[in-house]
Amino acid sequence: MSKRVLETLFSSRARVRLLKFLFRNYPKPYTLKDISKHLQEERGLVKKEIAHLSQIGLLVKVGPAKNLESRPKPPKVIE
Repeated sequence: MSKRVLETLFSSRARVRLLKFLFRNYPKPYTLKDISKHLQEERGLVKKEIAHLSQIGLLVKVGPAKNLESRPKPPKVIE
């Protein structure tokens, strides 16, 4: 799948990069500072994308430092 397809599908290059980074480095948790430094994106943008992904259940905050980690499996949807 091309990068353009993913960027169109997810509407944000930063969101695609964030998802790739976290799922490739699962299960290690990262802080907002670590993620923004690695992706070379502004903290505000990374924080916004993290909020979107946390809201739909793809990311969870763990520990007292509120580190982020991706979920190993997407949440189940029951219709």
